[in-house]
Amino acid sequence: SPAFILKPETEMLLMQAEAVPSGSVSIVVRAKPGSKHSGITDVSTEAVGVSIAAPPTDGEANAELIRFLASVLDVKKSQVSLDKGSRSRDKILTIPLTGPLWILFIKCVTYLYKKKNRKTEALSQ
Repeated sequence: SPAFILKPETEMLLMQAEAVPSGSVSIVVRAKPGSKHSGITDVSTEAVGVSIAAPPTDGEANAELIRFLASVLDVKKSQVSLDKGSRSRDKILTIPLTGPLWILFIKCVTYLYKKKNRKTEALSQ
């Protein structure tokens, strides 16, 4: 089978994703509106930092955040829902794990698990 190649932005986003009982993934985002470009700036145990190329007015930043996440995860914008934090920098978004995203999520989890184990084995030698 061909090698699995994970885009860095997708890896960073899915590192923070958490599967929820509804068959979706939940992602906590710390939004940074008013940036020149949309992109992932950092990942912590609390949230994924996302710069947003839109001002925090009239829902423009939320719309751009949804567009950006949909493009990174290769899903439709309508599949990304903003569950909490519409007027806050800290947001919780949910994306259903269906079709290609489910496969990507499983591959990402497997890839990250193997990557972590390789580092652990290297350190123990």
